Amino acid sequence: MISPDSKRTVTRSSEKHFKTWKRDLSGSELSASDASMRGFEVNRSETHGEFPFSHIFIGLEDSEVVQSLFGGKERAVEILRNQRVRFDDSAEYMYVNDADGTIIVKAEYLRSANERQLYLDIIHELVHIKQYREGRDLFDSKFSYVDRPTELEAYKITLDEARRIGMTEEEFEEYLYVAWISKKEHKKLAKTLGVNGARRSQRKPA
Repeated sequence: MISPDSKRTVTRSSEKHFKTWKRDLSGSELSASDASMRGFEVNRSETHGEFPFSHIFIGLEDSEVVQSLFGGKERAVEILRNQRVRFDDSAEYMYVNDADGTIIVKAEYLRSANERQLYLDIIHELVHIKQYREGRDLFDSKFSYVDRPTELEAYKITLDEARRIGMTEEEFEEYLYVAWISKKEHKKLAKTLGVNGARRSQRKPA
């Protein structure tokens, strides 16, 4: 039976299909400019099942951006302690399940992505966790992707953190160019966020 919400479900599914694909950015290993990421680790050994967030993504309770996001260290520790991560091979890479707030991750993506891209992607998804906990619609179909308030908020926070760890404007502009937006939409998103990188060609999924 087709639900009345089927059109919206298809839209959400298509975005999840491409969301946070493997970023082909320069600097795949941690550099001196990534010193502020020290303490962040990724447990790449798990491939199936559901786990506490901090079993997979380690050290983020000490991150200033995460503490700021959730209103202090004590609250951040509590939220991350209760957050769950589930592996799902039908996922394309990483997204927040808006039905229960679980972060869904593809094991292959977790194994292959470099640490910086995983760090930025999980910061982005933690903004969506905050939004989910506030009762906001993560996939509000009234907005296009580049105009959706939840995405703009998540990208703005991710951009601030990317600059802090040494990512260039060009790299972040490339990061913004995802498959489900047009070149015109990409330009609009970069302008909205105040990203001033040189224009690059669209990245292809891994």
